[in-house]
Amino acid sequence: MCAATVRQLFGNPSPAGIPLGDAWPVVHALPYALVCATVITAAFMALALGRFRQIVVG
Repeated sequence: MCAATVRQLFGNPSPAGIPLGDAWPVVHALPYALVCATVITAAFMALALGRFRQIVVG
């Protein structure tokens, strides 16, 4: 999906002969990439804060 997002941002069509499909992540590549990045960041931030609190509190 990252490649599709970059192609969409720079205005490059997909390579000839490769069908894109009509799945939501393919059609909406940029929002999908932003949602995935946000979810991953939130998950690991929660894990990091939990570990930090364990270390600080004792």
